[in-house]
Amino acid sequence: MKNSIIYTRVSTKEQSTVRQLNELLDLTKRDGANVVNVIKEKISGTKALFKRKLGSEIEGMVVNKKVDCIYVHEISRLGRNVADVANTIEFLIKHECNLRVMDAGLSLFRDGEVDISARMVINVLVSLAQNERDLLSKRTKSGLKIAKAKGSQIGAVTTGAGKEARKLLSSGVSVMDTHAKTGINLSHLYKIKRGLK
Repeated sequence: MKNSIIYTRVSTKEQSTVRQLNELLDLTKRDGANVVNVIKEKISGTKALFKRKLGSEIEGMVVNKKVDCIYVHEISRLGRNVADVANTIEFLIKHECNLRVMDAGLSLFRDGEVDISARMVINVLVSLAQNERDLLSKRTKSGLKIAKAKGSQIGAVTTGAGKEARKLLSSGVSVMDTHAKTGINLSHLYKIKRGLK
């Protein structure tokens, strides 16, 4: 029985990995895999897998031969940059660690050998994921440019709560206390605080 990791990733804190996890658990059960770790991350796919906090744990497990297979729901969970994912694939091949990509029905190794067809399809899927990310970014920038030209407010609207947060933070009140008083999310408060320096 192969020791395996289930790896799930979403890009934002508001998103959930539940669907990915449930479907991957079903797949590992059908495959008869011994799941030794379930790793759930909420981080952008633009950051290389092994540069992520939990991704570096996977790297260590692979190097130390504690895992034989990594299960992902789709290849873009590893990343949306062709070069980064290609490096990850080469690393897995070097360490003879299989990769199962559920949505594409792919396995990097078949009968102990690298499946050349699967490797090629993975490369195509990563290229499509990067292209999708690039197109989304381009459309977002275009939409913001048009909205700005029409006079729309871009970025955070300065509200009473925003003004109060600036006042509190500049007087030395902690971010957590400011959050409790204003209800403004923490990431935005940290941005405000950085802007005060």
